[in-house]
Amino acid sequence: MAHVQHLEFDVRVWHFDGGVGGFGWDDLRMGHLPSLEEVSVHLLYRRKDYATPVVERMHAALRQAAEDHPNRLALKIIESVMA
Repeated sequence: MAHVQHLEFDVRVWHFDGGVGGFGWDDLRMGHLPSLEEVSVHLLYRRKDYATPVVERMHAALRQAAEDHPNRLALKIIESVMA
């Protein structure tokens, strides 16, 4: 089985802000993927969420997850505003 070195996924900010998804900040950890080297995250948020503390906290949590990984992951965040 191949080892995951690059991971790309979407995150809907409102799922981390008491929304329907019910995710917590710890759900962003990636230490269980030891071969991982690079992560691309499509950060999706609603126009009303722009420039709110939850968006800033999401950026900080993603950066922290990348830094905490044993390989100190390369992180790319792509922002998209949804209507």
